[in-house]
Amino acid sequence: MLLYIKLMKVKKGVAKLSCGSLKFALLWLVLLSLTACVGLPVHGSVVGQTIETRVDSEVARYYLANYLAGKRDNALLDERIDRVYQSANGNLPNQSELKQLSDEFSVDFAALYFADRIAHSPGNQSFQNVFDQIYASTRTAFPQGRIKLPPAAAEYEALFVPSYLYKRRMVTGADLAAPRAALKKAGFACHFVEISDDGPIESNAELVMAAIRARAQSGRRLIVISASKSGPEVALALTKLGPAETHHVAAWINTVGAQGDTAGG
Repeated sequence: MLLYIKLMKVKKGVAKLSCGSLKFALLWLVLLSLTACVGLPVHGSVVGQTIETRVDSEVARYYLANYLAGKRDNALLDERIDRVYQSANGNLPNQSELKQLSDEFSVDFAALYFADRIAHSPGNQSFQNVFDQIYASTRTAFPQGRIKLPPAAAEYEALFVPSYLYKRRMVTGADLAAPRAALKKAGFACHFVEISDDGPIESNAELVMAAIRARAQSGRRLIVISASKSGPEVALALTKLGPAETHHVAAWINTVGAQGDTAGG
């Protein structure tokens, strides 16, 4: 099964390649849905992550700012939200249940609720502990040149797919030069897909498909890394290739923001 990891941002000089569950990846996906420029301003915290954004309803604002913080001073809303948790019986909501929550409350409420439920699932907590340990040790060891890859790392290689205007807006990090250099320095084999930096998704997806096919006989598992606009291009490429031609693809990491900018995505 192909693992898809969606990360918020590539840190300077460090590429986050820790593998985890799809559920953890979805946490960042739903949080990103809260970044709209309209709605009610709100400040709160989910899974220890501070969020200052705007949401689409009063119930979503109350849920983030009050309910999750233990400041429950609206008996009517508290009772309605309590019923949601009680009916879940500790399980994650499925697509149908999220749609129902969106209709009953709001889309942002459903997204926040999903994020909170994922955060408290045992699988996510285990992943977070491992990720934090690996990230902390890597952040210390990498600048000192003390990165030691496990033997299994030789079985993997990375394929980078750059983002919007990566040839013309060099300062944004859309070419993913920093994580490419970091992985190469650590000892990973890295490859780069020369897509059109402002081309259509469909034609760029064909280039990504060709690059993935070209690595099929390398003998290594492939980790595809995209950013912002190139995310849909990789998604389309993987969909068109299908399982038969992606058996060598171990993971897809989509970094949602390039350094210093969203790179137009």
